[in-house]
Amino acid sequence: MRVLNLESVYESWNSLFHHYILWH
Repeated sequence: MRVLNLESVYESWNSLFHHYILWH
């Protein structure tokens, strides 16, 4: 359960990071 949650958060952060890099 915790692992799944962590994976979801990781993916979300990854997407956010990509957007941040694209915007900058």
